[in-house]
Amino acid sequence: MTIEDLAKSMQERFAASDKRMQERFLATEKRMQEGFAATEKRMQEGFAASDKRTDDKINELAVMVGRGFNDLTNRMNQGFADVDKRFESVEGRLTGVENGLEKLRTEMHDEFRRVYEEINDIKKKLDQLSKRTMEDTSVAVEEILKLKKRIEILEKNYKELKTALR
Repeated sequence: MTIEDLAKSMQERFAASDKRMQERFLATEKRMQEGFAATEKRMQEGFAASDKRTDDKINELAVMVGRGFNDLTNRMNQGFADVDKRFESVEGRLTGVENGLEKLRTEMHDEFRRVYEEINDIKKKLDQLSKRTMEDTSVAVEEILKLKKRIEILEKNYKELKTALR
């Protein structure tokens, strides 16, 4: 599995996880609203049936219920904020990996280009050497052998670099 596949897989998993979190949040919010409505309905029915309760007691109860729901909402919001921070951290690390891979890819491409150009230069020199007169044959043979060795080394390095990229 390549780094790109791993990064894509992680992004898909984060998207799915984010979607599930959003669905859970919406479901919880709906339950809370239903709970608020049911509580409010029960409070209204209870208040209508009981004349013994005073307005102060009703207000205290409403404040207590409101505080409870506010506390629950705050805790849920904090939990979602913590999850968001974790996702941002992982996303930052993945971005760093992607940037590193892109830099490596660029460097390897440049190195391939340089090796290819050097091989072409050597081939041109070899062609020039082969066209020299017979007087330069002994000198030319020596240079040709050196250049051939350089070509072999460069071709070996080129193959190793190419294999490393795969």
